[in-house]
Amino acid sequence: EELEGPLLDRFDFRVKLKTSVADFKQYLLERDKPMSHYIIGFLEWKPDCLSMREETDGTMRYITTPRRWDILTKLPHKNQDEWLKMTELVLPPGVAAEFEEFVKKVDIFSKDVRDYASGKIPFPDDKSDQVAVMTAIVSHLQVDANYETLVDEILDMKMQNADDEIAALTVFQSIRIIKIRKNLTSIKQLLTRKKNSDKLMNVLKTYRYIVDDTPAQVN
Repeated sequence: EELEGPLLDRFDFRVKLKTSVADFKQYLLERDKPMSHYIIGFLEWKPDCLSMREETDGTMRYITTPRRWDILTKLPHKNQDEWLKMTELVLPPGVAAEFEEFVKKVDIFSKDVRDYASGKIPFPDDKSDQVAVMTAIVSHLQVDANYETLVDEILDMKMQNADDEIAALTVFQSIRIIKIRKNLTSIKQLLTRKKNSDKLMNVLKTYRYIVDDTPAQVN
């Protein structure tokens, strides 16, 4: 957040950090925070919303920051509706409204996640819809009792019409969820047992989700 001028003058030096959607997504992925898949999906669609400023009384102030998005993952809630209501306390009204609409769009696509994952239904052309489908798949994977068959379909990379980067992010989020649900210390075996393991590795490496042939931050 911006500090007042008189307070800034008390510091001997200042460090200005440059925000990066890629770095913030990686931060959320590494920590497996609740509801973070919605934030990852929304910022994939609206990257400018990670850090926004507006002028108030002649002073430029931040109205969204990575810290505010991180706060959303820590809000106590009983259900999704309650969580969305609380986002209005953290985000500016315009961004909060867009975020709520995105989550509702995810819910619409949720009923067909298996067909999207298996390629029976092609991903929509619109990027916001593609990201919503990805988020719906990841969200479903966290609660589906038959999650292992769903993740097999995801790892087969049969998703039709999906943007390559969105497909890679879908795969990476999925294998991290499986690591948690199966209580694995490593997910490398999950990838190498697939016939298309080389393709999976190459796709993930392209978008920096693999480091030295090992999924980033596996342990």
